[in-house]
This record gives sequence, structure tokens and C-alpha cells, in this order.
Amino acid sequence: MNPIRFSIAVLFFAVCADAQIRKPWTTSRISGSPEPPKPYIAERVFSNLPIRQGLEMVALDGQLLVMTRDGKIWSFNERDTEPTLNEFADLKAINANTRSAYGLAFHPRWRENKQVFIAYIVSGDPEAGTRLSRFRFKTKPLRILPDSEELILTWRSGGHNGANLQFGPDEMLFVSTGDATPPNPPDGLNTGQDNSDLLSAVLRIDVGGKSEGKAYRIPKDNPYVGRENVRPEIWAFGFRNPWKMSFDSRGRLWVGDVGWELWEMIHLVKKGSNHGWSAMEASNPIRPETASPLAPITPPAAAHPHTEAASMTGGYEYTGSRLPKLKGAYIYGDYETGKIWSLRHDGSQVTEHIEIADTPHRISTFGVGNNNELYYINYTTESEIYRLIPNPRVGKASNFPRKLSESGLFADTGKLQPNDGVYAFSVHEPMWQDGANSIRHVALPGKTSIHTEIDYRRNQGTTTWPEDAVLAKTISLGRKPVETQVLHYDGETWNGYSYRWNKAGTDADLVPAEGDEFEVNSRTWKGGNRYRISSRAECMRCHNMWNEFTPAFEPMQLSGFGGITNQAVSDIAVELGLANTDFFHQNRSGQLQTSRRGGSIERRARSWLHANCAHCHRRHGGGTAPLEVNYERELSESFTLWQKPTRGDFGLTNPSVIVPGDPSRSILNYRVSSIGAGHMPPIGPREVDVNGARLLWQWVKGFPSNSEIPESTGLSDTSSAMRMAHAIDSGNLKKSDASLGLASPNHNVRALFERFRPPSERHRHTMDPRQILALTGNAKAGAKLLTPTGKLATCLACHQLNDTGRNLGPNFAGVGTRLNRAQLLESITQPSKTVAPEYRIWNVETKDGEYHTGFITTRSRKSIHLKLATGQSAKIATERIKSNKPQTISLMPEGMLQMMTEQEAADLLAFLSSLRQ
Repeated sequence: MNPIRFSIAVLFFAVCADAQIRKPWTTSRISGSPEPPKPYIAERVFSNLPIRQGLEMVALDGQLLVMTRDGKIWSFNERDTEPTLNEFADLKAINANTRSAYGLAFHPRWRENKQVFIAYIVSGDPEAGTRLSRFRFKTKPLRILPDSEELILTWRSGGHNGANLQFGPDEMLFVSTGDATPPNPPDGLNTGQDNSDLLSAVLRIDVGGKSEGKAYRIPKDNPYVGRENVRPEIWAFGFRNPWKMSFDSRGRLWVGDVGWELWEMIHLVKKGSNHGWSAMEASNPIRPETASPLAPITPPAAAHPHTEAASMTGGYEYTGSRLPKLKGAYIYGDYETGKIWSLRHDGSQVTEHIEIADTPHRISTFGVGNNNELYYINYTTESEIYRLIPNPRVGKASNFPRKLSESGLFADTGKLQPNDGVYAFSVHEPMWQDGANSIRHVALPGKTSIHTEIDYRRNQGTTTWPEDAVLAKTISLGRKPVETQVLHYDGETWNGYSYRWNKAGTDADLVPAEGDEFEVNSRTWKGGNRYRISSRAECMRCHNMWNEFTPAFEPMQLSGFGGITNQAVSDIAVELGLANTDFFHQNRSGQLQTSRRGGSIERRARSWLHANCAHCHRRHGGGTAPLEVNYERELSESFTLWQKPTRGDFGLTNPSVIVPGDPSRSILNYRVSSIGAGHMPPIGPREVDVNGARLLWQWVKGFPSNSEIPESTGLSDTSSAMRMAHAIDSGNLKKSDASLGLASPNHNVRALFERFRPPSERHRHTMDPRQILALTGNAKAGAKLLTPTGKLATCLACHQLNDTGRNLGPNFAGVGTRLNRAQLLESITQPSKTVAPEYRIWNVETKDGEYHTGFITTRSRKSIHLKLATGQSAKIATERIKSNKPQTISLMPEGMLQMMTEQEAADLLAFLSSLRQ
């Protein structure tokens, strides 16, 4: 028996004997947040609105209108605190093929012409599936005239439709379009930089007239009018999925663009501008060779890595009066993490960029009310409308524990001996962690408890946790603890934090918000020689509102197989007062079953999917593919069987999410059997859970099928390669046969066999400096590497080269005079070995609990000036400083040459050496 599981069982039975005398947890120090409080929090307005899946919000003459995904548009009086809904339109009643609706804009002169423009998607005709239509409406009552539809424009529908509408200050209609494809492969139609169609663009049309057989006119001052093989409607291009546009008070166009693998973008769009997709994803080169000659690529005004954002929602300039400090700032957010930022731009550069709120919400859209106040919609089953208010906690000191030993969870941290009132618990099907082990604890302040109320008429339970409740999970590689994850409920929402254990295994330090990655050495861990601690934003992508934030501490996981174990776990929790009986009674779907033991393949497979996939892939859970694999969902309603893939087919033969009887054609099986971009889940484990993959193969293969299932293996296509990889896993082929798959030119095939290569060989790419220095470099080829579309475009995020890049680190000008070739190479491969004093990182902690990291530019007796990683400056008074410590590492990351060949590295050195003053 696993020694960790055995110790948990001992703790449980020890607790059972002492169940009547629960001791209170009085040692907790986990309260508040380690970060300075954000200046704003969310306040719900217009309660009890039965609006489902709201995607757009528009103000009109004292009314607010909300468009829902299914094509309904509701209006209500903005002045009413509990307003009454009125139906403005039902697009499905107008067009029975309506699938979803995205864009809504009233004509600037609507009082005269009573015109409204709507963008929506219809099924059955993907080439013209996205429609822009003009409708007429009446005002008393406010209602669309369903027979008045006039089709203006169509474009291809797909995974990324865009379809946001905004009228500009010139009364021209601006229309966003996406690349009309799912995420993988990126830009499957190669349309991002191809301007012969309407996709991946912002269009500008004149709806005030008609011309050339069109229901609109082409404005003569559009940038590409008259250009051969370029659609004249295009105003700007190079967008992946532009999700919300807006004009500010200066007439500037802002666009939020949903990124791919690394970045989420906010663009400041100008006439004729090119925003990169899919040559680039912000600074990440995707297909740089496809860059359009029409216009150079314009970097985004703001780019967020996926450690802090995952699905960008564009917003609006704040022009209201309630929040004067935000006046004139562009406010936007992220659907996945619920974070909200303010951004100021003077026309040439960002002058302010601040995270102003961290909400637990799925922000699907922002809207501006009749008095210019800003709202946003939380995309829940019944959509909720919020606004920002000042945070009353701003300015209050934070005493959040910086070490695990300070948390109050453990009496002996090194031995994980819990304090009174802190209890270990186990789950039946833990999430795969590349072979790592976990010990879990729950701690509720004092003798508070988890309370559930069940509405038996609706068969729903509502669970309330006490403020400052804590769930903790300590992850060990073998017997060595490496990370403790803490999930904390602050009374409003859950937040995730991680502590990294020291080498001695005696204590752990709080990890920064962006996470951490470091070398490890463990024979029992399958994740290679690098361990990654997720960012706090990534933590909350799995701990989300749809799984009630606590997917491990739920009845299906805590209840056992039956008999005494089942009885003990539930009874112990109730007798101790950790939870009431309804907490367990709300479980109507049975218990999960451990996937690695015998029993029903159906239950084991569904349990594995629930633990590894259902935190996102459930109703509204944030997964980009429309499948629902949570255990309580009936398989017939899971959108898996015979469902066509919406996020790439990976070259499988006639694939579906699940092809009954044939796992080699099933997207689900490919996802869990490959590594790299197609691997699921995308956060956390990097390696294939071989036992889980085998189980799911058996499960899918066991479904009844009316067609003959091929047994042949090979590399002719991805499906045959899947059968070959499975044969290796099953012992029917030798592991050495994987070399054939590794040599395949098809990256979808290689992704199935990379796991047979040792992780140390996969994740490390070392170069011999002597070999690089012995090569003769080509300066012109090296210069191409440091362009916005080159392999080292990310360098320009910190360094300036001529008029390109950002002034954070040293300017490249004259670098060939300052350093010889060997010194240049060392500064790239070992950036922390020699750090110039002016570029040494300093961590500054203030007496009121704020933390700042940056370069000290000036220092006096009264204050210091820091240059922050965002490029901004911070002035901190000396009297406010609690500690000010220099760091030994460089802000520049290591491994910059891992994506390059030795010759490319030599070319880079040749170019840098040529930069002389």
C-alpha cells in the first residue's frame, strides 16, 4: 500500500475514535492576501434577472439591452434596482437556424431611422454562417420588427467568429471577424495574413447606402481600396478572435484579442494596421514567414502571458463619474481568470497598466450604461451584472504567511503533523500529477462548518464555506515534498497560493504570483528534470465556480466504495461538525471509483475523466471544446459520442470526440495519449498517464460498433500511429519501435511517441559554447532573428534595437563595443553570472505589506525610484520601506538559445558584435 495513503487512513481512523471532541482550529494565520489589495472589488447590480449566457450589453435611451448566446435580446430600465425584463428580439423566431448571437449596435441616428444591426451565427452553411443584418425596431414598446431583416454581409463561421459591432465617430460601422477555425492547428485556413477574404480583420463599411450590388458602401478612405486581391472592407487585420471592440473619447479603436498558446492581447488599432496573427502571437513567432507585405506588424498595446490571463475580453474607456481615479483609462478583463485591468496610452506608449480587480467571475462582456458608468456580465447559468466599487481593504497591512510554518496548519511542518482542528482527507481518484504523490488537509476556523442546503424541487444543493476556510495539498516526488498548494476562501471568493519546499524538507516559502520552475532530481517522478509551480491565475482556471472551486473536497470524491469506509468518511465529517448531512446527501450520482483498481471499466473511466478533465469540461466550465465529462452527467448528454471535433482533428481518420468502438479515431483518446500542444489537461501534468490512457482505450473500444475496427498499426496516418503507440504500451510491440514514430515528419504522429523518449532528452537542449564560438556567423542572418517576426522576437519585450522594442533592459546599441563574442555568449547563456549594478533586481517590501520588484534608478535619503518589469516607475518613500534586498538572479531568463541551432547562435553573435558606437 502507498505509505502516504496508509498514513491518511491511520489519521482518519484516529479521528473516528475521537469524533465527539473536535478541537477548534485557533492557530490559523491564513487571512487576506499576500498581495496589496486591489483598488476595486465587484458589486452586483440588477439582481434576479433571469438572463442566461449574456454576451453583449448596450445602452439605449434609459434602457439596458442584454444579448444572450441563444439569440434573445432583453431590455430593462437601468434606473430600476430590480427591473422587469422585456423581450426586444428572439432571433430563433426570426431565423430558425440561429445558433448563437454575438454583436448588437444601434445606428447613431436611431431616433430618425430606427435601425439596429445584429451579428449572429446560423447552422447549415459554414461558408456564410456568420451574418450581419439590419433590422428596424419600434420604441413603444421597445421591440424589433421581425419581418424587417435585411442581410448586409456574411462571412465564414467557425471556432473564432469575432462578430462584434461598433459604430465609429464617423458613423461608419466597424465589424470584427476571427480566423473561423478552432485552436489547433493555429489558423487552419492560413487567413490571418491573407487579405483576399474578410477573416481575421476589422472591417469598416458605410451602411448609409448601397453600391456595386452590395447592401453597403465601401468608404473611399479605407486603407486598401483598389489594392489587388485585397478586400476593400478591411480597416485592419491580423486578429485571431477579436472579442469586443470600442472607441474611446479620442476616437481610438481598442480591440481585445483571444490568444493561442502563450499570450492574450489588447490592441490599439489604427488605419491599415497589421496585428500579427498568425505570423505572430504577440512576441511569439508562429508562422513569421507568412507576414503580409501590406503593413508591418504592430505589437499589442498590452500582452498578458497565460500565467495571468487565458481569454481576453475587450472593454471600454471609463468616462463615468463614480470612480474618478479611473477617468480616461481603458478598462478590460479576462474571461477565465476574472481579472480586470486599467490601461492608459498616450499614443506612443503605455503610461499606466494596473490590475485593478481580481474577481471570481467569467467576464463575457463589458457595457457602458446611459450615464457612462461601466458594467460587466458574469457568464453564469443565469447571467449576473456587476460594476466596480472601491475596495475598503485598500491601505490595510497584510500579514499573510510567507512561510508554510507561519500558516498555522502544522504543529510540525517538516513532518506534516497537523495542528488541532486540521484534518487529513483522501480522495478516491486524484488527478494525475506525472507520478507525484499528495497529502491533503482541510482546516475550518474555530468550530465553523461547511453548510449545504438542498432544494429538492430543483434537485440542487447550495454549499456555503466559512470565511478563512483552507484546503491544502502537499505534493511529494517520492518521499521528498516539493510544493504545498493552499486554497483559501476569503469570505467572497477562493484564491490559490503555492509554497516551495526547501531542500532539507523542513519548511516551504511562498511562491510569487507568476509561479516558479526549477531543477529537480527524482527517480520516481515521470515529469523530467524540471518542476513547474503554476501561477495563481492558473490555479483558479481549475478551481472555478462551475465546480464550486473545491473539486477534491466534494461528496463523490470523499465517499468511498461502500460499507464501513463510506460510512466512516461521511459520519466522521458530520460528527466532527466539518459538514452537515446535506453536504453528502446532495450526491445523487454515486461515488467515484479508483481507476487503478479492478471494477467496472465504465465507472473507472468516468472517474478518471471527472478527476482529470471535468474541472473545465463541464457545463459552462471554460473548456474550449463543448464536452461535459463530469461524473454526474449522463454519457448520452456529454457531447462526446459521434460529436465532431471543434478544436482540431490531429489528422485522425474520420474522427469524433469519441468514435464508439474505435479509440484510434477518437479525439479524446488522442488528447490523453500525446504530449505537447495537443495534450490534455493543458495545465499541470506534462506526461501521459499510461494507466489512464490504457483504461480509456479499453472503455472506448468496448462500446458497441456497427463498423469494422482496423487492427493494423503503422505510421501512414495519425490513427494507425495511435494503434502502434497503444501496442507499445500494451507490450505487443517493443519500446524501441517508438523510434519510427519519433522520426515521422508528421508532428501529430511524433506527439504520440515523444513520451517514449526520456524526459531529460526532451526538455533539455544544450549547446557547446566552444562549438558556437568556432563557427563563422552571418550578421545579416543574425539580424533577422531579432526582428518582430524572428525567433528571438521576445528579446524586444525588454531590449531596444534602433526604434523597435522596449526600454527595460540594456539597449542593444553599442553592445558590440562593450562585450566581445565570448562575453556576449556568456551573457545570453548565463545571464545571472554577471549582472551590472544598474540591472540588479531589488525586492522592496513596505511596512503596509506591499511588494515591489525592479531596478533602482535613483536613490536618496527620502526615497528610492524603482523601474518595474512593466516599464513603469515607482517612487517609494524611505520611511515606508520595511526591507530592501538585492537578488542574485537576472531578470533575463535562461534558455534563450534552446530554440536555435548552433549556426543561428553564431549568426546572432555576429550581428550583436557588429553593433558598435
